[in-house]
Amino acid sequence: MANNKDDRHLKEAQKVDYGVRSIFIQRSLKGLNYDRFSQRIKSLKPEEFEWKEFSQIGISDRAWNCAKEKGINPLFLFCHPKVITSDPSLVIYYRGIAGIPLKAIKKVAFDTTKIESKKIPLQYERSSELSKVINEFISRILEEDEEYSLQDAGIMFYATVGANLDGQWRNVKGFEIASLVKRMIFEFFLSKKLIKSILLQKGKELKPHKNVTVNEMKGFILKNFCRIEFGSEPDISFIDKKGMLTGMVEVKGGLDEAGALERYGAAKKTFDEVLNKNPRAFTIYLASCITPTVRKRIEADRAVRKIFNLTNVFFDEKEKLNFLEEIRWWMRV
Repeated sequence: MANNKDDRHLKEAQKVDYGVRSIFIQRSLKGLNYDRFSQRIKSLKPEEFEWKEFSQIGISDRAWNCAKEKGINPLFLFCHPKVITSDPSLVIYYRGIAGIPLKAIKKVAFDTTKIESKKIPLQYERSSELSKVINEFISRILEEDEEYSLQDAGIMFYATVGANLDGQWRNVKGFEIASLVKRMIFEFFLSKKLIKSILLQKGKELKPHKNVTVNEMKGFILKNFCRIEFGSEPDISFIDKKGMLTGMVEVKGGLDEAGALERYGAAKKTFDEVLNKNPRAFTIYLASCITPTVRKRIEADRAVRKIFNLTNVFFDEKEKLNFLEEIRWWMRV
């Protein structure tokens, strides 16, 4: 039976989990910027586009008349093939106000993920197909809501992309949690004045300072010329002054017990790769959920030298210090 301390730590871990999720969603929504899409559409002139055969691109007579009566620029409501052909990133705007999530657009039309991110172009034939599907959805919305306004379009946009982001969060959750750990390690060594320089992703070095994000960093060089590097598989690497990988930390932030063994299995692959290169490497497993089954597997595998509970490291100052000092000892500074 879990004690009060375990319950408190679990609640704190859940706060971190959902807190990081909130930051991820807010940052992502800010990056999309609905107003930016609106300004781009505002710069277009509707008279430069052919609307006579609007029914051929999925716009119903009733929806068209509704927009016309309200004096709304049709480009703000209806997806014209020529618009998204010239600017494929606007697909997310029209898909958003139509209330079509990515999962749905794949089924009713085709996958637009790479099109929206400008990784691949959108040919006119496909843009016509896509416009028709999107406009059919928008037409239904206008037909059902006599009081529809552009404000409603903005609300629908954020609701749609918000649903997409909730799904994306499951894929990036591990990365975001690992980033918190990396930041913790960096700030610890920075506070101890043990960092010689910061390594940036592009290869440049900076003098140590706190105004740099984890995403900008490749890692940092210590004053004894050993390095701590950030990445994935492993999440955190210890490199000695000769350039040899001497240790690593794998971070797993999942809280569900059902997936605990699977998460350890994924981490073990990385442990094995590191130990094949250097059998004496120091390996740390830092996880939020370590079940008795996982502990038994770790004892049997002998691939992990040290286990730390991520929840405790986040919320118990003594355990946090133990974890950080363990790394400091291994880095010999």
